[in-house]
Amino acid sequence: MNAVSIGFVCPACKGVLMEERDGLRCSACGERFPYLITGAIPNLTFPKQLPRETARHRQHFDDLSERYNNSIARLLQSNEVVFRRTLVQLLKLKPRSHVLEVGVGTGSNLPYIFESAEGVTVDGIDLSPRMVELCARHYLAQRQSPRLAVANAEYLPYPDEAFDAVLHFGFINEFDSPARGIAEMVRVVKPGGRVVISNDGIPSYLRGLPWAKALISANPSFGFDPPLDLLPASIANLEVRWFANVFYIISFSKTSSDSGGGGHL
Repeated sequence: MNAVSIGFVCPACKGVLMEERDGLRCSACGERFPYLITGAIPNLTFPKQLPRETARHRQHFDDLSERYNNSIARLLQSNEVVFRRTLVQLLKLKPRSHVLEVGVGTGSNLPYIFESAEGVTVDGIDLSPRMVELCARHYLAQRQSPRLAVANAEYLPYPDEAFDAVLHFGFINEFDSPARGIAEMVRVVKPGGRVVISNDGIPSYLRGLPWAKALISANPSFGFDPPLDLLPASIANLEVRWFANVFYIISFSKTSSDSGGGGHL
């Protein structure tokens, strides 16, 4: 067995992961994490027994995986390319930046990340094994491909300050603990690095309109406010914007190595 040098750490204790024939094992706490059937992609989900709602959301996205891209395209219509480029532009990537996408899904944002600056590398995690498998299949023969893992965004399998930027789109409203998820994204980004978080959301002053009521009735997530009260203290350049009145986008920079901040776990 050899210590894995691909940048993952144990999501339970942040210990060194050792490579075994069929997965990874933490040299500190002994937790084992199997590979997915599709290639040597580790399933680093923690805790192993997910909270009931988190497990339900995982199953929902597994079931939705084949239709997910079409559902987002229908919602954004002709604005999809502009939306995804907006998310990536807010990361303010430089050449050879190392990016983490939390909730990589089937990889729809990846072309825009790769084209944004020379030599960009990307790690992508998602709680849905099926989404990760589809993403891996799509990028199997591509010149640029992400390093993928199945993981819980609330227990990211990376060391502190490993990335130049972190992007999350589409799931934080359904986290078991959004505060923990945000704290984890801030923990793994370097001081000076950028974090961009986007999810379903309709501005409060529009929620009484018939179309907004219909969307919120179909998916209560559209009635959520941006989780600004959960952001840590160690940030600067905070900006909140709305896209097509159906998604909020939060962007900010990390100012120091103290990622403990103001969120309530």
